Amino acid sequence: MKIASMSLWLICQMIKRRNKKENGSAVDKKPTQLILALVCLIIMEIRMKKLCYIMTDVMTAAFLGGAWTLQYFSKRKLGMSRWVGYQTSKWKERLPLEALRLLVPLVLLLFLVIIIRHYWKKRKSYKKIVHGTMVLAVGMSILCLGIILVNTPETMRAYYLVFPLLSAACILQMIKLKVTMAVCKK
Repeated sequence: MKIASMSLWLICQMIKRRNKKENGSAVDKKPTQLILALVCLIIMEIRMKKLCYIMTDVMTAAFLGGAWTLQYFSKRKLGMSRWVGYQTSKWKERLPLEALRLLVPLVLLLFLVIIIRHYWKKRKSYKKIVHGTMVLAVGMSILCLGIILVNTPETMRAYYLVFPLLSAACILQMIKLKVTMAVCKK
């Protein structure tokens, strides 16, 4: 709404200038055109919010679909299984995967608890869309964290490749929830 408030300020300034009419100079745009421009800006801003909301859902679905595809084909196809094993060995050389395997879920769980606590304190001041987004985001985050914590690299062949995808989906849902909570207040 910053764009809308700045546009409204600009409209007020132009109307003031028009009312002054110094030395019979030409006037700026008509107020009706300016108000129409303001309405267009507000509509564009609302469309951008909806577009960003939809894009986060599409990206989350892509992350979850990619994780499922990696796990499915690493079980079914020998070539994919070998490639996953090769990638895992390369990643183990470069990164401290065991430390990340324990640290990342704790950080995600901490962020989830902070967001739930923030929501619970101000739950009556939010619109209905926040409640639905909260249930969806928390449910999906708990599901992703459960998959990450229950499985191990021994039980899930593509664990180290699926792990970042599930973490990214979890983070996207938390960001979407936080932005929705900031924007959709009564």
